[in-house]
Amino acid sequence: MKQKLEEYILHLPRLMQTVEDEYTRKQQKRKEHAIKCEEFKQRFLSKFSFFYIPQTEIYIEYTDQFHRVSEDSIVQLICSSLDKTLVSSKTKLVSSLLKKIKESLLIQCTNVFAAKKVRTTLPFSKDYSTYFLTILGDFILSKKENLVYFLDPSFKPLLKMIHQSFCMFLHRPLDLFKHKYHDHEYDVCRIIPGIYKETTIEPFSLIVAAGTYSSQYGSAEGYLATTKLPSVLMLKEHSSDQLIQLFLSSYTKPDTTSISYKDIYFLWKTFLKKHSLPYVISQQNFKSMLQQMKVCEGDICQHVSSTMNTSHLKFKQFWDKYMIPDEEYWYDVQEIIDLCQCQGNTVRLEDIQEVLALDGIEGEQILNYKCLLWDKNMDIDMSLEDTYESYVDYTKIHHKRCATREYFDAYKK
Repeated sequence: MKQKLEEYILHLPRLMQTVEDEYTRKQQKRKEHAIKCEEFKQRFLSKFSFFYIPQTEIYIEYTDQFHRVSEDSIVQLICSSLDKTLVSSKTKLVSSLLKKIKESLLIQCTNVFAAKKVRTTLPFSKDYSTYFLTILGDFILSKKENLVYFLDPSFKPLLKMIHQSFCMFLHRPLDLFKHKYHDHEYDVCRIIPGIYKETTIEPFSLIVAAGTYSSQYGSAEGYLATTKLPSVLMLKEHSSDQLIQLFLSSYTKPDTTSISYKDIYFLWKTFLKKHSLPYVISQQNFKSMLQQMKVCEGDICQHVSSTMNTSHLKFKQFWDKYMIPDEEYWYDVQEIIDLCQCQGNTVRLEDIQEVLALDGIEGEQILNYKCLLWDKNMDIDMSLEDTYESYVDYTKIHHKRCATREYFDAYKK
């Protein structure tokens, strides 16, 4: 027994060295394996671009565009990318990479190329598109500005699409933009000019573009500090009195004649439309301010005339005199042009469309209005005909205007 103990003590240093060498070897192997795991994660994250939306637990991948991808697809991609030496750490690697991806929030992603691509699809000029996206980015990134942004009502389809996308993917309703003025302080009002033209925008790219510009410029107000957009600050830089003075200097001139208040108000609406402004002054206050300026007395504005294209005013006067609301009637724009010209007025299609747009009437047809110069329904009734061809013959014989086949068929139903 004593001999065995002496032999054990004699070999103990060598045994301890062997144990230490084995421990060092294992530690080195673990270290090398950990380095390989880290290198794999870095290679994977540099090769693939994944982002996360925590509100809806959605994963997004960016290739040439942003698209939705499932967690299972990412896990499968991770596993298929592993070599044999890392298979034993598959579970840890998958968990670690998913955690890393979840830290890469889509709203914090910046991609200048994608942002420029989205900017070109918006129905604004370059600078105003950038401004619009920066406003959206401020909203997404919760930058409080307490400003009111006004857009033309024609943008409702675009805003609806963005609202639905933000609700679906970010769980945030879009409530930034207004179409009507409700006693807001001019100082907090921002105007985004333009008329909507139909466009399609991929929602994830829109979110990234908005975040990119908001991060680049700090905020929408920061962008205004670097880019001159005078239309945006129209209300901030003008009081009510100054707006009216600007209007009068632009649309009227001193004269020995007079103009009706109705025509002045029509010119005011044209001024607002040109500058993409909402009705920032009520009609009652507008008239009262004109009276205080000694421009208007009752329903007549003395010693002024219009500098505007006379065909606009002539058509407006025709409209006020002969057109009345009636849901039973509609006319093609060309039919109204013909009727207006028969009254001795020379008008162009472009002029009429500009005037009608002030009342929200757009397109090639004027719905829910009756012209006192041509009762289309009565003519069809008086013809006592059931076919369009017979009705056409009736109008030729009696020298009457002829409605379109579309109108005739719709009325006869």
